[in-house]
Amino acid sequence: MKKLSLTFIFTAVLIIGLTIWLKPFGIFSEASKQQIKVVHDRPKESGSVVNRIAGFPVLKSKQAEIETIQNRQRNNQQGIEPTRIEIPAIQAKAAVKTVGEAKNGEMEVPANTVETGWYSPGTHPGSNGNAVIAGHVDSKKGPAVFFYLKELQPGDNIYLYDKNKRKLTFTVRTKKKLFSRKSSSI
Repeated sequence: MKKLSLTFIFTAVLIIGLTIWLKPFGIFSEASKQQIKVVHDRPKESGSVVNRIAGFPVLKSKQAEIETIQNRQRNNQQGIEPTRIEIPAIQAKAAVKTVGEAKNGEMEVPANTVETGWYSPGTHPGSNGNAVIAGHVDSKKGPAVFFYLKELQPGDNIYLYDKNKRKLTFTVRTKKKLFSRKSSSI
């Protein structure tokens, strides 16, 4: 108990001493309280501001470059109409056919088991939302295009291409089993 009291007294004296010596409530001297002059760097290029992006001025001479970048971003947000899929980790390469809805309201499925189908009434791959590409796992003759899909691991890439050979890269982040093979809708 005596040691605890001595430790407490020593700590209190130390804190009071440091407070007096460092003057924490008056740390700024009169010289440091002077106004600071703010100097903004201005571009050396002369020109008038014609646009503002996220609050930043855009010079007239840079407007065309900005519009090119914005158009490229807009095109990327529209996504692609896929024509080919490649999944190197499972050595899968297949054509992607455009499919819609069957008469019963379900998604159409490609008849050929080595092809995949992109659900075109849905989202385009690469745009906001979830795009659906379906393929068979097997057939009466054996494995089909997505037979080894279950072997994918986080970090594996999936590549989609459109007719202009524009490429989108998707990376597997997680792996989940949504339903058993016996409860498959097809």
